[in-house]
Amino acid sequence: MNPEPSHEHLGEQLRLTESSGLCGGPGQLSCEEAHEMIQMIVDHLSDSNTEQLFNEHMGDCPPCESEFIVYERIVASLTRARPRIPDEAALRIHEFCDGLSDGNSSTINDDHGGAATAADEGAT
Repeated sequence: MNPEPSHEHLGEQLRLTESSGLCGGPGQLSCEEAHEMIQMIVDHLSDSNTEQLFNEHMGDCPPCESEFIVYERIVASLTRARPRIPDEAALRIHEFCDGLSDGNSSTINDDHGGAATAADEGAT
């Protein structure tokens, strides 16, 4: 009986890395660059050129593609699990945030659901 041939040496040759010449060549993204871009791609915050480079890398690199698929599944799962916020509450949150961005950092909610300033709270 012949012993099973060892394929350990093949594992090193088949790895998709910049040093293997299979990822990150001229005009291509490296795995590290692709990993840094995953969140931007998932959130649709990238331009078409970036997406094209990213998609080319994903088509050539199964490990990166697998990681990207995991991110997409996490986002889809969180989207399904997200509770629906009533329109009135969403409007109040947006108004509160607008007040903060306008420099009104003392905006707080009073007991009646309306906005009040810290000065109003001190007067009660």
